[in-house]
Amino acid sequence: MNRTLLTPFLTLVLCVVGLPSWLSAQSITLAEGATRAQSTTLTTLKDLVTELERANPELGSGRREIDMRVARIAPAGALPDPTLSAAFMTGVAHAPFFLGPDADNSFRMFGVSQEFPYPGKRSLKTNIATTEADAERWTFESTRRRLVSDLKSAYFEYVSVTRSLAVLARNKERLDQFRQIAEARFSVGRAIQQDVIKAQLEVSLFIERQAMLEQQQIGLRAAINGLLYRQPEATLDVSLDYARAPLSRTVEELHALAQQNNSMLKRDERVIDRGQQALALAKREVLPDFAVNVAT
Repeated sequence: MNRTLLTPFLTLVLCVVGLPSWLSAQSITLAEGATRAQSTTLTTLKDLVTELERANPELGSGRREIDMRVARIAPAGALPDPTLSAAFMTGVAHAPFFLGPDADNSFRMFGVSQEFPYPGKRSLKTNIATTEADAERWTFESTRRRLVSDLKSAYFEYVSVTRSLAVLARNKERLDQFRQIAEARFSVGRAIQQDVIKAQLEVSLFIERQAMLEQQQIGLRAAINGLLYRQPEATLDVSLDYARAPLSRTVEELHALAQQNNSMLKRDERVIDRGQQALALAKREVLPDFAVNVAT
């Protein structure tokens, strides 16, 4: 083959052969860049909570529910839709029974009517819709607090398990060295067999404990990633900084503070208010409504 044709041909073959590996390397680089950007973004536990509030689908559904309840407030107290009417009547005294519009016994009528509920009904319906929206807001807040609590508890437990695995790995390494020493001493007749068996048993117990912690770590990581709407096997940073709030209040003060800020109690209060308002509206339903008709 001509040398001038061989060089471009080899260049083309190398490009085709190296293209998949180059694309794979680029995808790995992009994935590493995304992981690095994520790790640099999430520097504190508060950032992890912010991601939970942004990405969790249960919280997103709660926000849409609040928007729906708020959108119902204005229509709840609005007037009923007006009614437009049109009528045309002719006589039937002469054939063909449908006389023209210029006949003496025919007429046309156009009208509009508006219904006005008894005073107080509209305001009660508005108050009921507003109270339902407030109750839904406290329901959302209760869900948010529960998910944040689950996230923090799972994260602290995940950090504890990860650090326990690191300590266990160091201890297992030292114990394995003792096992090797015991086996070597037994091989030269300077140790008894019970020492070797005991060392091997201790190593097996460490291996069993390590397997249990690894399974627990996988479950906690999957639970946290589920709350964050990530892939279950996504990596987690165990070095996030967090503030330690000192507990400087008494039990009585904490009890009073819990009753004051408990979101479920706030929601139940709104539900009770909604029931009282619905009862007042039911009592007014027996009162007559009014309507205004205008016809020409």
